[in-house]
Amino acid sequence: MASFATADKTRILVLDDKPLIREGLSSIINREHDLMICGQVATAESLYFAVSTTKPDLATIELGLPNSEGLEVIRTLKINFPLLPTLVISRYDEMIYAERSLRAGASGYVMKKQGLDQVLAAIRTVLGGQLYFSPQVSALALRRLGKNRCEGNSKIGLIGNLSDRELQVLELLGAGMGSRKIAEELGLSVKTIEAHREHIKHKLCLKSASQLTTYSTNWLKSQSWRHAATMPTHPAETTLPV
Repeated sequence: MASFATADKTRILVLDDKPLIREGLSSIINREHDLMICGQVATAESLYFAVSTTKPDLATIELGLPNSEGLEVIRTLKINFPLLPTLVISRYDEMIYAERSLRAGASGYVMKKQGLDQVLAAIRTVLGGQLYFSPQVSALALRRLGKNRCEGNSKIGLIGNLSDRELQVLELLGAGMGSRKIAEELGLSVKTIEAHREHIKHKLCLKSASQLTTYSTNWLKSQSWRHAATMPTHPAETTLPV
């Protein structure tokens, strides 16, 4: 039974596959006078059960989950719990994934490298019924309107042309998987994966399979900064661990 001290607090459920991250985010949220953690889970399956049992007011989502596709998790939550707002708090680059998360049903996106004040601001903005995205993401969305993404040398702009499935295939290619392995991983046919590869090459303005391999490998490596950060050990630290 909730105590008088917690009865009026907004309940937040955290999904992240890394225990250190879950504990860090939970500690940050529980320090706030109006917020509390009602649960923390590591998998999509656990999330769906926890939403049903803990009745959160908000769920935070990490996109990079083992054995699950983060955007699909958001879509599933939107279908099954349409009144539950979701906020992505992720190590994934907002310039690539924020718009995709919005299309999937999320109400906001904040990166773990951002300051704790921004994380808390995002939580309160979404709880207030509004969308939360950084000014950089909003500006990028405006620049994309009516623009030919194969002009210029913007790697982020080119990747923005990819569908969610194509982006998933690009990530697996960058991880060193061949078409057959990717097909097994995603439950698709090899022919379908090969078609995705051709579409990716076209959208990224690449001319050969070797260029696609090099591009995907380098792109995945460019995301690796997120794994270098460490857990803050003192309240004075200003960023989330990633």
